[in-house]
Amino acid sequence: MEDNLIESCKEGNLLAVSDAIRAGVDLHCYGDAPMYHAATRGHYSIVQHLWLHASPPRVFHVGQGTLRKAAERGHTDIVVFLANYATPSELASVAQAARRAGQTATALALEEFIASQK
Repeated sequence: MEDNLIESCKEGNLLAVSDAIRAGVDLHCYGDAPMYHAATRGHYSIVQHLWLHASPPRVFHVGQGTLRKAAERGHTDIVVFLANYATPSELASVAQAARRAGQTATALALEEFIASQK
């Protein structure tokens, strides 16, 4: 079942993700792979859905791997959503990676988020 959840996250199939959640699939399987695949492919509604339906505390590993890939691919809305759960050093590194990848809007949004946290 976990593999089906991951494939649904990759494809952006919100209905299948919802079905998997109702079936009780572990949302943190394979080192938070569902969140990684949804975030790095730009499936914002699935990222929100996973977060909303995770058991409290709603903690996913959103470190540099997930954030960096989402930022490098220009998924600004996802990066800003997940920025709330990353460390300041992760955010600074991800902002730099976004700039290097030519994702100026994402880098600026992250820098603005970082400034608002000070």
